[in-house]
Amino acid sequence: MVYNKAFGYKDVENKVPAAVDDHYILFSQTKAVTTIPFMTLVEKGLVPVDDPVSKYFPGISDQVATASKEDGAYQIFK
Repeated sequence: MVYNKAFGYKDVENKVPAAVDDHYILFSQTKAVTTIPFMTLVEKGLVPVDDPVSKYFPGISDQVATASKEDGAYQIFK
């Protein structure tokens, strides 16, 4: 173990401090986890940062979601 310290509160309203043995559920970390290796490839000059994702993943189209509608659907443009 190199560093072991907790910061903040696990219950802000009751001022209960966070502890190192607390467990948290994290959702939607895919972007954070994949951004680091991707930017490493960009820094090494192996991938241009402005390439479309569909160049590497053909199943993903070039569509862009620009807004969400009241019914939960997305307004999409090519």
